[in-house]
Amino acid sequence: MTFRGTASGLAYPFDITQREHEYWVQALNQQDLDRHLCVATSSLFKWMQAARMELAWLQAGYKNLSYIEPQLPRRLLVASQGIKMIRPAALSEALHKSVLTRVSIGKVGKTSMEFRYEIFFDGDKVADGCTVMIFATGRSGSFTPTPVPDDLRALAVDGLNASPAELSRSVSDQMPQVPQALLNSPANSGNSQSLQHVYRTRAFVRFSDEDLNKHANHSAQARFFEDAQEELAADAGAPDELRRLAAGHIEAIAITYMAEAHALDELEIFLAPSAAAHSLDVWVHRMRPDRRLLAKGRICLSELPAATTTTSRL
Repeated sequence: MTFRGTASGLAYPFDITQREHEYWVQALNQQDLDRHLCVATSSLFKWMQAARMELAWLQAGYKNLSYIEPQLPRRLLVASQGIKMIRPAALSEALHKSVLTRVSIGKVGKTSMEFRYEIFFDGDKVADGCTVMIFATGRSGSFTPTPVPDDLRALAVDGLNASPAELSRSVSDQMPQVPQALLNSPANSGNSQSLQHVYRTRAFVRFSDEDLNKHANHSAQARFFEDAQEELAADAGAPDELRRLAAGHIEAIAITYMAEAHALDELEIFLAPSAAAHSLDVWVHRMRPDRRLLAKGRICLSELPAATTTTSRL
């Protein structure tokens, strides 16, 4: 069957006009959940990725994307993304439920495209999401932005009053930088430290974190965020105020990606109380082999009673 591009009229063997798709995951079991029997936000980001990669004009390895006129090797790189839960504790409600992730095309820029998502557990909507992606060409490690093909630009939604990209863009763009003095301070003998109301912990990028682009998949950063939050909540030496904040349910998470991470990179993750209520600002810095800010973002959390310092989510 032949499909015609809306803008060019050119023929393609795949549906170049598809702007929505649904991705299903069978009923989740214990092995799909974390130690609190909750879905990790990194899983939601992976389902969002799976949904968009099944669009007919993408497919595994971006095979079809590279055939769209004008033909050239193309990739999509995540610039920023976010998830907003419909209600607190929704991530703890997934056991034995099937998952549907619906993706659709939002706004389209010169080199960027916005993907929007709705996530359902057994038909009940639990989250909205958004990913802003950059069209790029070149080899791994030297990607450069490239224009969105006209036939894909034609998929953009018009006449929107507000963009869900606020989930993934605005909060982290307004975040302050981690103080340089803290970056340069020596790490203590433990796994983490608290200094000037900033909590620090470490992580390493694994080979299994890398994807076909030969850099850490975007979902790895969500794991670094969430693991750092969990460590803070469990650290008896951390300030009670920070621990109580970190113990709340995730209501939203937003990440902006600044640079690539690779296997064996040594990272330090910094968390600090945000200017936004009941939120933690998060920065992921590469310390070795070269120092650089890799990602920044925000975790919005439900408020717990003042006496609560447990990490239990159930």
